[in-house]
Parts: sequence; structure tokens; C-alpha cells
Amino acid sequence: HKFKVKQFSRRKKHRDAMFRNLVQELVLHERIYTTYTKAMYMRPLAEFVINKAKGDTRKAHHHLGKIFYKRDAKLKAMRELAPRFKDQNGGYVRVVKSHIRRGDKAQMAYIEYIGNSIEIFEEENRIREQETKNLPSFWEWEMKILEQEREFYENEIMRLTGQTTEAPQIEDTQEEADDQVDHPKEETKDDETQTTQKESVKAEDLYTQNLVKNASSPIVDMSGSTLSQLSVSVANQIKHLEKNINRVEMDIELHIKEKDNKNYGRHFEPF
Repeated sequence: HKFKVKQFSRRKKHRDAMFRNLVQELVLHERIYTTYTKAMYMRPLAEFVINKAKGDTRKAHHHLGKIFYKRDAKLKAMRELAPRFKDQNGGYVRVVKSHIRRGDKAQMAYIEYIGNSIEIFEEENRIREQETKNLPSFWEWEMKILEQEREFYENEIMRLTGQTTEAPQIEDTQEEADDQVDHPKEETKDDETQTTQKESVKAEDLYTQNLVKNASSPIVDMSGSTLSQLSVSVANQIKHLEKNINRVEMDIELHIKEKDNKNYGRHFEPF
């Protein structure tokens, strides 16, 4: 009930023959390129072949003979692939997405048996290239990114904490400048107009100099309500950054545990 089989625009006999051909070529070459959908649908049959080849009985020969068109494929499955996976009960096949086909925009992928000769050659070539060009491994590259991320969040917290301590200094310097304007020194009546102009210019210069010194802090009105709002927003930002630092530290701990994993970060780039 409600069991739906993808037709692939073919009738049943044509569809079965297509999958038999694909599995036969997979056994002979151990890696083939096809669409992602076909690779996922042929995967159970590819693993069924290995399970039958492990039996090495007359009945197993009979089953494999019904699947393969060529005798070489049956012999290779029983003599090479079955001994390779004798200690495994499943998971013999790997499917990896590769690229989008230009014509119909279909998702392409390659399906392969684990531990094939192509995979071993690519791994040796990658290690050789890494040693000759002094390239960092994928683990080192990812560890460097995590450390940079943690350093960024720590610098942001330092900047915000410095902002809260430096911001009130603007209010103090502005009050000092206003005091100098409100309480000028005693001068003669003849020079009163000139002194007021000079003091206003000095006050403006003093205020602008202090603003330049504290350029990293925002230029805002530091009245009671705005100061409390700023402190609350900064505290929320700091809490958010601390959560991010905790998350990065957890990622670093998990990353360190994967250092000795040889399969960590293994990527295939055939194109």
C-alpha cells in the first residue's frame, strides 16, 4: 500500500536492465558517475551483490549470475570485493554529490566501493602534495578558523567593556568646557568682547580634542535615560558574545578529539 517506485521514464524490464548494467560497471571499475537519484536507487543492489558474494556457495553463484551479464564481474565480486568486506556487515558503498549537469541541471554524483584503488591513489597524492607544498591539513585549517573566531569574539567583548568605561569621559569633558564658558576669568571692560570670543573658541577646541581622543566610543547624549539604555544594550551584546565563545570552545574540544581520525575532512574533487 502506498509503495511507489520511481519509473525513470522506463518500463520495468528496461529499468531492471539499467540497474544491472550500472551495478556491473560499478563492480568492474569500483567507481562510476551517474545522477544522484540513480546512484541512491542502485545502492541497495550494489550492497546485495557483496552480501551474496560473501557466501561463495553454489546458490550465491546462481544469484550473481542472474544479476551480471559478464562473468568477469561475478568473479571480481567473489574474489576481490568479498574478502575486502569480510569484517563488515554493511556500508560497502559511498555516494558523493559532485556537480550539476549543464543541460538539464541534474544533480550528478559518483558511487564507489569503499577502499578502492582510485580512493587510495587520491589519498596518497593528497598527502604527497601536502608534504611538498607545506599545505596545512584540513584539521589544522579548521582549527585555525575556530581560533580566529574565538579571538574575534574576545576582542569584541574588550571593545564593548572599554566603551562603557570611556563613554562617561565625554560628559565630563563637555561639562568642563561648559564651566569654562559659564565662568570666565575676570577681564577689563574694554577687552570683554574679545575674551568671550577666545574662551568660546578654546572651549570648542578642548571639546573637539577630547572627542578625537575618544573616537572609539560613540558620540551620544549621556543623560540618565540614554546612559542606562546604552549599558543595558552593551550588557546584552556581551552576553551574546560570551555564548558564542562557549559554543566555539565546545567546537574546539570536539575538533581536538578528531585529530587522529584519518577520514576526517576527506573530500573528493574529481572535477
